[in-house]
Amino acid sequence: MPGSELMFNLNNKDATPLYRQLFLQIRDQIISGELPAHFKLPSIGDMAMELVTSRNTVEGAFQELCAEGYIYSKSRSGYFVSSIDQELASSRTDHPLQDLHPKPAERYQYDFHPARLDPEALPASLWRKCLVDGLRSNVKDFSEYSEPQGEWGLRCNLQFYLERSRGVHCSPDQIVICSGLQHSLEIVAQLIKGRHQSVAVENPGYHLTRDVFRNHGFDVTPVDVGTVGLNLKTLSSTSSTVAYITPSHQMPLGHVMPVANRLELISWSKRVNKLITEDDYDSELRYVGRPIFSF
Repeated sequence: MPGSELMFNLNNKDATPLYRQLFLQIRDQIISGELPAHFKLPSIGDMAMELVTSRNTVEGAFQELCAEGYIYSKSRSGYFVSSIDQELASSRTDHPLQDLHPKPAERYQYDFHPARLDPEALPASLWRKCLVDGLRSNVKDFSEYSEPQGEWGLRCNLQFYLERSRGVHCSPDQIVICSGLQHSLEIVAQLIKGRHQSVAVENPGYHLTRDVFRNHGFDVTPVDVGTVGLNLKTLSSTSSTVAYITPSHQMPLGHVMPVANRLELISWSKRVNKLITEDDYDSELRYVGRPIFSF
């Protein structure tokens, strides 16, 4: 039976925390059978003195061993080794740990990803000031869940902006704040699922859209894009009842859909309750002129 000859070594130069080192050593001795079931471990104070370390280190190791079921405690008696199947436990821990740290991304001189912005274009100081001001004046709001549809004040400001700059007539109740394109498409897919089965997408077009609708069980029909946007004759010949488009700046060709084609597409959507999903992904980023009005 093991007794005072228990040996554990803590290495202060090791990057692994001391409590974790102790946990691993005790765990390994339990799995190997060196510490038999129901063996009483030394007290926290005695082990801390023996290892010349703090009581917190030993207590942290014991707590983790308890949490994972390797040892158990008895009131006013101390800690004891649990009865476990050593063969099953060793098979669980013998696998080498995989390096889960991702490799650094390759750096390129030019990044042509469509969502890429020049870091210098971000007004970091103004953003920081607004964030600090918000924390100072609305601490309560930051500590609570917000409205699932998005903050009312933000939706009101967006409604005013969309009407003034994009020609979109809507109410704040019709606006839902999302965390990006994928999130918004996930919501759309869930809302229309069951009433629609096929979605027409631009070809070439953004791959993410196809993936989201396919993941929700929709049939995805590619429709060719020309200099005037989506080929409406091809669209009408498909069984799709939903069309996903980027008419203001087609992704990735950059074409703009003329107003005549937009009106024709709206006419298509009014037949048998069809839907248009417009992705107006970059109309705020313009070098000249005003944004093109949305549908």
